[in-house]
Amino acid sequence: MSEPFEPTGYKTEDQLIWGMRASHPGLLEIKIHNPKKMNAIGTPPERKIAEIVKAAQTDDNVKVILLHGGSFFSSGNDLSMFAKPMTDEERQHVMVTGVKVVMVDMLMAMNTSIKPIVCVVRGAAIGIGFTLTAHSTFLYCSPEAKFMTPFMKSS
Repeated sequence: MSEPFEPTGYKTEDQLIWGMRASHPGLLEIKIHNPKKMNAIGTPPERKIAEIVKAAQTDDNVKVILLHGGSFFSSGNDLSMFAKPMTDEERQHVMVTGVKVVMVDMLMAMNTSIKPIVCVVRGAAIGIGFTLTAHSTFLYCSPEAKFMTPFMKSS
């Protein structure tokens, strides 16, 4: 599932690849890149997405932000952090920091963006991946796109 993707001048950090595509002036591209976990998103990439989107607001070179995951958008939250042994206090800190601070910061950065954010979904958008698409300006889906919210059951 891991296709090569890192155009010249792009940066790779915190399971993201991003940069301005030379062939498309004004387009800031952000790719979720955690192929071993089907693009699960943890606190570091959430923090980085917020940082990139916020910085784009004052960058006159950025006209549109494109967010995608390549052949699979996102399998949701990366829950592997909870597999590590931790005390109840450490677990509470991880939950509060990750969910109540970082995730909210990322979603608010997207929600208040003055630059249009386009999400392109191939494969699935699950959990936080689904939520990211709801905070975009435009959503484009391939025919095989699937959306799932494991936190809600339909009757």
